[in-house]
Amino acid sequence: MSSLQILKPFARRTEYKMLREWFKVKEKEIDKLQSGICVIPAIVLLKMSESDRSRLIQWTKGWGNQLMVFPPYLHLDISSLLQMNNAIFIKEMNECTYEGIPVREEIVTNLTPKIQLPTKQTVAVDFYYDTSSGCMTITTLPLLDYRLLEQREICQRLFQSLMHINERDKKDEMSEEKQIAFKPVHHFVLLLSAANVLERQQIVPFIEKFFYVEVRENDVRQALAELENSHYIDSGGTITEKGQQYITEHGYRAFVREIIKRRKDDGEW
Repeated sequence: MSSLQILKPFARRTEYKMLREWFKVKEKEIDKLQSGICVIPAIVLLKMSESDRSRLIQWTKGWGNQLMVFPPYLHLDISSLLQMNNAIFIKEMNECTYEGIPVREEIVTNLTPKIQLPTKQTVAVDFYYDTSSGCMTITTLPLLDYRLLEQREICQRLFQSLMHINERDKKDEMSEEKQIAFKPVHHFVLLLSAANVLERQQIVPFIEKFFYVEVRENDVRQALAELENSHYIDSGGTITEKGQQYITEHGYRAFVREIIKRRKDDGEW
């Protein structure tokens, strides 16, 4: 999947902290947005100039693009700001929950709901300017609210359910999976990352210490790069959810626990 994009002038907003935990994120100026997905909190629309909002709308109209808009809305007129011909109105409601996520606003619209509460209030819709345009996804689910950190797995799953992955991205994902052929050295690096002991300057000594094998530094660095490019670990060496899933599915949790135990027994923690 392509990296998600956020608007550079607002990159420090807390809503993006959660997003950065889930995905690689690229900071872009509005006139530098690439094809793919852009994520914004609705409130930043009020901080943008009219010309910048127009640029964002034009980008959203591009085929295959998706603008994802999240709370807070705070009574702003989303239809007017994004030139949606009054297709959507956001209004407050008594707090409800959806899969444990608190919801305080509903979407009043004639569009087909993408997510609807059991009580029939709409909390997510897809809007298209015309039949050939990209998509704008509007939701009142506060999935990027950092106060919901303990519910981040639910938030991430719901976020992903709102994403549109076009055919090009699907092919890229399939190609990416084929490019990495796991060898023992990949497993060594991934296990060290899962145990939170992956230090770039000491990967080779750590592999030799914990796995009792000799490895070449070039092989280790290639494995590290492949794991990063395939999103099993991030650029800082921290294991990602995809990497954690691989560890679990292949029954490597016991190895991770053993590395952690040995590190503690050595008095290094």
